[in-house]
Amino acid sequence: MKVLRRVAGMLSIVLYFLFMFRSIENMLAENGGIGGGAGIVMAVLMLVGGIIFVKSEKKYKKGNIALTAVYGSAAIVGFIFAGSRPELCFWAIWCFLCAGLAVASFLEGRKSSDFGMDDDAEDRIGRNNMEEMVEEQE
Repeated sequence: MKVLRRVAGMLSIVLYFLFMFRSIENMLAENGGIGGGAGIVMAVLMLVGGIIFVKSEKKYKKGNIALTAVYGSAAIVGFIFAGSRPELCFWAIWCFLCAGLAVASFLEGRKSSDFGMDDDAEDRIGRNNMEEMVEEQE
């Protein structure tokens, strides 16, 4: 899950630049439309979410809650203004998938914290159980 989070964060940061330039271009070219402004808001939210994705670890619940809020907000903005710019729907789906990844990570971290264990404790328990199984087989 850690690699997936980092890849999604890096992709969000890279896609920010592409999306920002396209949004500025559409904002300058549109006559009275608000799709370009909505695209800029989404791009900034994607950049913030990408930075949080890269910097936070899965065991920190606050980071996952912030990611869900940031990407969820970007997805809502994208779906609302998708009528004025159809490509906003694509970016909104990406943000929705990233929000789902943050929720999954939050639930995974919550499951292990229900037992009072962190990731290192789970690794130690797994190694101890493996050593016991090897000793029993001998």
